[in-house]
Amino acid sequence: MCWNASASVAMVGLGATATVLLASRGEPKAIWLTLGYFTVMEALQAAGYLVVDNCGSPSNKTITVLSYLHIAFQPLFINAFAMSIAPEPVPLRTQRIVYMIATACTAVIVLRLVPSELLGECLPTDVMCGDTFCLISGSWHIAWQLRLNGLYNPISELIGYNIQFPDYFLAVFLLPLIYGAW
Repeated sequence: MCWNASASVAMVGLGATATVLLASRGEPKAIWLTLGYFTVMEALQAAGYLVVDNCGSPSNKTITVLSYLHIAFQPLFINAFAMSIAPEPVPLRTQRIVYMIATACTAVIVLRLVPSELLGECLPTDVMCGDTFCLISGSWHIAWQLRLNGLYNPISELIGYNIQFPDYFLAVFLLPLIYGAW
């Protein structure tokens, strides 16, 4: 997550080098694949700086959607990484359950891209909510605006608090704690 194009390009170079080095050393796949996965995100961000704020550009829209999908699939990679470095080996049965939960969370995050009259639209105060698909300048980092559906709106109304991406929070932060990856 870099703050300008030059930093993103530098991180792509460092990340690619580290990924190849770790793979050639025979490190666990989960470690170097996760590093490679996040290096791809930096490459998307570097490319995004070429079209930032140009909301009419097909390239901007494509990079925006690819960036969102990259975020959506992070729970799988983050849990693979966390399980590979957990202080105690994570039993295979637990790994399967973790991957099932992470996959379900990823599916729900992707589902937010599907327009739905029943679910409505995201709230203007929601993270990444916008009226179009666009990569824009942020205050300290590039940002993404997407036309997400209002999947979480009923839950937010019920509890009186605007929840945002609880599935990501569960899969990336809580789940590793449960299987011991502190």
